Amino acid sequence: MFEYKICNIYDKNIFSRQCSAIEQHIPNITNGDSLSDVDGSQLQIYTLPNGKKIKVRNSVDFGVSIESDVDIERYFN
Repeated sequence: MFEYKICNIYDKNIFSRQCSAIEQHIPNITNGDSLSDVDGSQLQIYTLPNGKKIKVRNSVDFGVSIESDVDIERYFN
């Protein structure tokens, strides 16, 4: 499991830009569930062709982060 801390505050704009970057840079990714919590926290789930998942979170308590089954850094170098 790979974890990437993007920002330590809740930010809808940064969350949206991270989702857009993943959609743009990672080929053949499927946009899956988009969930919102009552406190405003957001979760976007993506699926790679091999079934692995990438989750982008915008948490009121922890900020913006990415949790991934694969190393995504290679797509952004």
